[in-house]
Amino acid sequence: MAFLTKGKKEDLRKLAWEMGLSVGEDLRILDIKHLIVNSEKYEEASIKNLFTNIIEERLEKIKNDEQAAEQERKKAEQAEEEERKKAEQAADLERRKAEMDFELQKLKLQLEAKMSGVPQIKKTVNSKENSSKPYAPKRNSYDSRFDKTNQAGPTSSFNRGDKLKTDDRSDRPSVSCYGCGKPGVTKPRCPNCKPAVNKDSATFSNISLHSCSLTPNQSAVLKLAVNGIWGTACADSGASHSIAGETLYLLLQKEGANFQKTQITMSLADGHKSEVEVYTTSVVIRLEERVIRTQLIILPYAKGNRTLLGMDFLQKAGIVLNLKHRNWFFSDSPHRTYDFVKEAIIQEVQSRPNLEENTCLLRDDEGLAIRIISKIQQRNGF
Repeated sequence: MAFLTKGKKEDLRKLAWEMGLSVGEDLRILDIKHLIVNSEKYEEASIKNLFTNIIEERLEKIKNDEQAAEQERKKAEQAEEEERKKAEQAADLERRKAEMDFELQKLKLQLEAKMSGVPQIKKTVNSKENSSKPYAPKRNSYDSRFDKTNQAGPTSSFNRGDKLKTDDRSDRPSVSCYGCGKPGVTKPRCPNCKPAVNKDSATFSNISLHSCSLTPNQSAVLKLAVNGIWGTACADSGASHSIAGETLYLLLQKEGANFQKTQITMSLADGHKSEVEVYTTSVVIRLEERVIRTQLIILPYAKGNRTLLGMDFLQKAGIVLNLKHRNWFFSDSPHRTYDFVKEAIIQEVQSRPNLEENTCLLRDDEGLAIRIISKIQQRNGF
């Protein structure tokens, strides 16, 4: 009973609900504990595992919510940073445009003045200042140097225009990625060197899927119960998530399980990837007196597929597969092993002679439960 003190009140209420107990809103934590312990379904080992799974599921949900909030915050910061950069680029572009317009207007005025024959103002030297500077050049030499400057080329204003022309971006050398050499981009923006970012459309966005072997001697089949329904399933270490087969899907539908629709990227063993629409549901799996809550993926379009126990369930339950000796064991109890289950062989039933024809008709949904039970009896598995 000491393990019941590790959780919160909501964990105890959920445990009582899983055990089929009715818990009122006004019950205290101590009352809920007494209600669980005094229940006829109380088995300390299984209830302890179930309660541990409930606590882990709540903590995992809190962690996922925090990660989602952090991702939203980062997205908002990135969007704000991009808007700021766009505003700075627009302001820089406007400033450069204004400077170029100013220089063009200045050049235009100077050309118009030169074409109209307006004399340029020359700087004269006062005679008094000239007498105070014994080493100053004579007037004729000053004029001759000034004329040579005019004959040699453009004035200082045209030199500034030439400098503006040399600063044009078209004359600058183009940038290139120093990782792969791709021209026109830097390495942080290079599509070849920048790793692709996966979409975050759900709790899991990518699953790897391998097929369970159809040969009985090559498949690891375990006997278990899903939500109280006994059957067999194939342990597949090549699948990243657990997948419910067609038969188990029909049984869960009949039991009224809650399914949620989502989009995932499914990766097959041959490397082919595709976006598919699937259902997910949370179930309780009972395996050799242990209770493990896990999430199953349902492929609604698949027909005749088997239930696969993927790496998510195998790691959570601590299952170790010994394929050489065809058995398995829990990681915390390696000395107690369990053999793989042999699937039942389907035998054809010979038709009985002289059967009278029955004209009784069934409704469309009246024989559904009979077909499901018959399929389980034949296959002895999900």
